[in-house]
Amino acid sequence: MQSLQALTVSVFSFTLLLFVDAAMAQDCANVEFAIFNQSQGEIPQLNVEYEISFSNNEIAETGLWEVTEAGVFAPMCLPVGCYFIAIEGASVNPNAIEVQLMQSDYIMILSGWIQDGNEGSWITEFCVETPMEFYCPDVVDYVEGEGCSWAFEIGSFQQGEEVEWNFGDGGEPVVGGHFIEHDFPNSGTYEVTAFFTSYDCPMGVYLTTAVVVEGCGEEECTLEMDVSSVDGMWYTFSIPDQPEGAIIEWYIDGQVVPPTSDNGLTFEAGFDFNPYWNVCVEVYSDACPQGMEACYTNLESSDCPDPESMEVEYLGGCYALFWLYDPNLTEIGWSVNGELIEWTAGMFFDYSFPSDGVYVVTAELYSFTCQGELYDWEIEIEGCGEEACLLDVEVGEIECNEFLIGALNQPDDATIFWTLDGEPYDYGVEALTYTFEEDGCHVFSAGYETPECPSGVFAEVEICSDCTGSTEINAVTESDPSFVIWPNPTSGSLFWQERDLNRSAQLLVYTLDGRIVENQQVFSPSGELDIAQFADGWYVLTWIVEGREPVHTRLRILH
Repeated sequence: MQSLQALTVSVFSFTLLLFVDAAMAQDCANVEFAIFNQSQGEIPQLNVEYEISFSNNEIAETGLWEVTEAGVFAPMCLPVGCYFIAIEGASVNPNAIEVQLMQSDYIMILSGWIQDGNEGSWITEFCVETPMEFYCPDVVDYVEGEGCSWAFEIGSFQQGEEVEWNFGDGGEPVVGGHFIEHDFPNSGTYEVTAFFTSYDCPMGVYLTTAVVVEGCGEEECTLEMDVSSVDGMWYTFSIPDQPEGAIIEWYIDGQVVPPTSDNGLTFEAGFDFNPYWNVCVEVYSDACPQGMEACYTNLESSDCPDPESMEVEYLGGCYALFWLYDPNLTEIGWSVNGELIEWTAGMFFDYSFPSDGVYVVTAELYSFTCQGELYDWEIEIEGCGEEACLLDVEVGEIECNEFLIGALNQPDDATIFWTLDGEPYDYGVEALTYTFEEDGCHVFSAGYETPECPSGVFAEVEICSDCTGSTEINAVTESDPSFVIWPNPTSGSLFWQERDLNRSAQLLVYTLDGRIVENQQVFSPSGELDIAQFADGWYVLTWIVEGREPVHTRLRILH
């Protein structure tokens, strides 16, 4: 190797990317040499002596590579800069040996080998560049499944992502994205491997996880329903024979109905006065304790809500309220960044996000007219820390000169103090009423201090009263000019008015988990709703008039 070293300066006239002294002063960068035997089996093992040196002939690395058909992989840590590499050995030449240099963002096949005059001695140069910073995932962080069907997810979406999934069940690898679903053929333990690449992870990373699949391939828990009708109004529904002891339940539009046969396998019904309906049957047995279901609907096409019916209310900090209206709603599955959170029987979903960031909330809707439609919201969460210093003030009009003012979204340990036109007014209450003695405008301000918010948090609202004309409350808007409610927030009665009502309407009040706590058929253009029996908190009031889009209004009750 000494002869190779002596020839380095005279044979090559290289322009180095960095001076040697500067390169040696820097921290080293991780690289890996891959050496492959190209003799195609003629030489089982090539013994390659190597020497890596700086331009001043100072040796950086030296050693021996014993290269078989499997190749040799040699990791090193070298300072940023350019180097000479010399190799020698019996039968060693550029045709018999291929040397690759792998760095953080690319793979380089070394070329330009020059023989130094001695048989079996070759020299070339390479450069080590500053390693790039990448953001590769380190785990398959979501694994969920039941029976044969499983779902896998690697973090969240990255630009340019591609994932080669191998599920370890003998099937061919599948190329997809960071989220994928897979059906295993049988029960067992499987090692799932994913090779992930993206713009932020160009060299890729291998990720593995193990899953234990149970109850797969042992019993096919599926159910088919036969449907027949003579006149299109009277229908007969039937299912195949079921094991002894099976529980069979029939439903029309989600309501349980008795079967019309002694064994429960048949159900008959007429639908001459019902234009939209569906019939379902559920069967539970020892072999299928989770149940089997089959459904039939007379609807020939899907009728899903317009995406415009999607609404979101950001409550500040970590919290937001979402809703999706469908008059035929049966249930909605709510997910955040692809992870299922809960199923609701109502149209509302309130969620506390774990931290600041941009999230995608998805609603998977099921109704009699819409099966499995997906609706997405993208929401940016800010100020979601261990303690968010939040405060809002909302105003509701009771009479033309009387108002209810409430403080909202403050921490539980906050004590509210109030000012009126800059002067102290009240202390220790979250809501208060104020009656104007004469027409004019006033500014109400609420504030609090806590150990987590020592600088204080303040919010204000200006209220103007003119009993001979109109009232004005800054920052308060109506969701629909034709329908208004007041006061909001409220502590007792709630008043409503429909400005263009020429038919009956329906007024509903929901809790956030979808429970209906009030349902009225309304025939008058105005009225009063007693909410004294409702607990403090957030509600959603829905106003439905045939032929119009429903109006949804967020309602706050403060007793």
